[in-house]
Amino acid sequence: MPNPFKKTEDPSEDQETPQELEEEQEPSPEKQEAQEMLQKLKDLKEELDQAIDTFKESGEDKDKERVDALRTQIEELTDELKLRVEKIKDPYDIELRKNLMEEHGYTHVGIFYDGLAIASIDKRYLFINRSGEQVFDEIYSQAYPFSEGFAKVAQGGKYFFIDKNGEKISDVTYDDADDAFSDGLVRVKKNNKWFFIDANGREVFKKRYDEVFNFSEGRALVREGDNWFFIDRTGLRISGEEYDWARSFKEGFAHVQKGDKQFFINRTGKRAFNEEYDMISSFQEGLAAVKKDDEGWFFINKKGERISDETYSYVSDFKEGVAAVTKGDKCFFINKKGERLFDEVYYDTFSFFEGIARVQKGGKQFFINKDGSRISDMEYENANHFQEGLAAVKKEDEGWFYIDKNGERVFDEVYSMAHSFQQGTALVYKDNEAFYIDKKGNRVFDFLER
Repeated sequence: MPNPFKKTEDPSEDQETPQELEEEQEPSPEKQEAQEMLQKLKDLKEELDQAIDTFKESGEDKDKERVDALRTQIEELTDELKLRVEKIKDPYDIELRKNLMEEHGYTHVGIFYDGLAIASIDKRYLFINRSGEQVFDEIYSQAYPFSEGFAKVAQGGKYFFIDKNGEKISDVTYDDADDAFSDGLVRVKKNNKWFFIDANGREVFKKRYDEVFNFSEGRALVREGDNWFFIDRTGLRISGEEYDWARSFKEGFAHVQKGDKQFFINRTGKRAFNEEYDMISSFQEGLAAVKKDDEGWFFINKKGERISDETYSYVSDFKEGVAAVTKGDKCFFINKKGERLFDEVYYDTFSFFEGIARVQKGGKQFFINKDGSRISDMEYENANHFQEGLAAVKKEDEGWFYIDKNGERVFDEVYSMAHSFQQGTALVYKDNEAFYIDKKGNRVFDFLER
């Protein structure tokens, strides 16, 4: 049992980031929340000191219980604050990565995962810490980021996995493998057969297959010859049924095909509904798009019921509560009740991303909000969807450039081609060069093919 008279260290004393949080003039909402948690920790510390003094004088059990309860609160809040601090750090560390390249002569430095990043030197790969120091002695011909405490690497054309100490999880190597563990397992290939291994490198079950997919909702889709079926995490089939084609489980259902008809099954392998369809899309946000050739596309819920009597010639999956649909030559948006989001129709529609959708009308593309209003009067020859707050757009007489959610250019630079932002950078092409830029338009990394 912990000593009730022992003074509790102030959790802010040895944590640089929370101290920096206190000094920030205009913190983000996330940092503001962390600041509030830090202040609560200090208040609890003062309260604990008073409770310890009270217990010293009284010696009563109720006062000791109060001391223990406060200690537990402080421990739990300290752990939560540490997690919050990690989350509000720049997850992409672009400036740090750029500086490490210059200081250590690396060709490229990847994103830090759990404090480690992959650095390359002339297509040789190693793992480094935030100081740029190599953490393992080995250098690899290929390397992938850590996930669930393990990383896929390659030497001599063979793949294997290492732990956070750089140690192989087993001596076995593979011809191919997934890039990362998922729920404690990873699929690997050896001698033209696929199977699963665990974090110790052991085969999860003896059976190997012509093809396997990752476990989803406790079920994995596998193929033997022309037959598809599902297994659980022990390797047992979930039913005796086999299919001509199938997709992995999503939101409690998998869609499968026998002959020329498709239908849904539940996690026990039984048919979820009696209805069969000519085409099916997986459940997304509680609804699935299905097609009967004599009717067209429509949406059903998880009871197999139509959400409306309307049918369409084309549909997208629901995203952010909205689906893009086509009826005849008119494209528009519907909500989960099958109702039009607004009256406007377009020549073409695309899904909503970050609350904004790209649409086309009169040969031009532009962006709208969920009430149908344009984000600006600007129109473009081509555009990408919004990602990380920015979208790449193209004007024929200029080229590609980036706009924010108000339709304003974020910097003046234009490119011959521009991709969406991912993890704080975007790949662009200009003057026969390919390179990455940050959200201010600064060139940060050269494009390197693996």
